[in-house]
Amino acid sequence: MAGRGSTMPMRMGMLAVLWFGCGAGTAEPEPVEVTQAPAPRLSESAPRRHCAIAPTPAVAAPTADVDVIANIVVRSAAEARVTIDRHTPPGNDPDALFAVAHAETDLYRLEGDAQVLQSAIRHWAQLVQAAPTYAQMDQVLYQLAWGLGAIDQHDRARQVYHRLIQHYPQSALIVVAYIHFGDHFLRERDGVAATRFYERAKEMTPEDDVLTHAYLAYGHAWATSVSGDAVEPEPLERALDAANEPLRAAIETDWCAR
Repeated sequence: MAGRGSTMPMRMGMLAVLWFGCGAGTAEPEPVEVTQAPAPRLSESAPRRHCAIAPTPAVAAPTADVDVIANIVVRSAAEARVTIDRHTPPGNDPDALFAVAHAETDLYRLEGDAQVLQSAIRHWAQLVQAAPTYAQMDQVLYQLAWGLGAIDQHDRARQVYHRLIQHYPQSALIVVAYIHFGDHFLRERDGVAATRFYERAKEMTPEDDVLTHAYLAYGHAWATSVSGDAVEPEPLERALDAANEPLRAAIETDWCAR
């Protein structure tokens, strides 16, 4: 978010955990821990700790990092490669496609190979086409949308998130979709629309999920600022208290007096 007289990128630091199964059918039932962003891309300047919340930033439009979703994977890169080799080529078999795409996504998150991510996106998209009623389709859409966002295809990513919202309204991943839409409208400087989606996400987030609520307070403050209204310091102070270290650093970098 914007500091005094400058524009700072919005940092994504939530660690709200969602658990679900991964792997091909019953062959690989181990869970995967999903979090919002492994670490924010912070400025090199060390933020001040425990400072007072700064006034509403200047008019400059904020830019939002779109790295909202990432995985802390429970398997190593070597295990991911074993899974890929075991199921390649996956053909149109849904469980094989799921296993390969998930392993490729994990491998990209571990090593950052863009070609691996492109292959994962192709396999996720192929699974959507080959088995539209697949039992874990909400997870497939989520992973596909995340991959598209990671390669800056945000319009396509929003279309996939919209499909997730429409067809799987009971999925735990709906909160993630609403957050993405909020981030999108924040990038477009539509604070009213961003606030609406952040509030939807807040309504669906359990009270004890303090990290997600802290992040939403952070996003809401940005949306308020973009709308031209004064930012209330109390929610950001509470967010600082509840945040994990990366999110706390991001809030302090963007919002605290330097």
